[in-house]
Amino acid sequence: AVIVAICLITAGILFFGFQTNNFSMKLPIEPLLVATINTSPGAADLMTLMRYDLGLGFPFVAVISMTLAFSVALFLKHADRDLWSFSIMSIASLLFFQHLGYDYVFLLPAFVLLFSKSRQQLSRYSIAAVSVTILFFFFWTKIDAIFHLMTDFITRLVGASLLALSLFVLVRDHRRVYQAQDNRVGGSIPGG
Repeated sequence: AVIVAICLITAGILFFGFQTNNFSMKLPIEPLLVATINTSPGAADLMTLMRYDLGLGFPFVAVISMTLAFSVALFLKHADRDLWSFSIMSIASLLFFQHLGYDYVFLLPAFVLLFSKSRQQLSRYSIAAVSVTILFFFFWTKIDAIFHLMTDFITRLVGASLLALSLFVLVRDHRRVYQAQDNRVGGSIPGG
């Protein structure tokens, strides 16, 4: 799945390069540049925390964010199967890459997961972490925007921490469930 994704991205870059006669070495990272240069700081992501709050340079931040996102994708053996994997990748994207407040609609797959048939396989920690994360982004950030109860840095830090916690417990539960299924069938999860 990762090789197919890399091939599709490469094909898209080549197609764009042929269409625009632009084969700059900057072309593969252009979406990240546009997302970070032409927008305000994100609401609660690691790219914003590293760039705006820690003062790290863009190339370093981009490499760290892409490496972390790729690492999460490697943990998902059955990434093409279900809403659970989609929820994990949505949360990973929100955590690792710069997003503005309206992008947190991508928490909806995790919200739907809480009410799906897969709910029985989620630990109470996953249910609690995802619920608190959703409440934070859909309610607390709106209240905070009106009354300024926390600084922007604290809001970003709390939001990123909640996303990281949700991501961790969902990946842990996902691996536990699919590893148990694979062990019943006779397979195993690489590196598991």
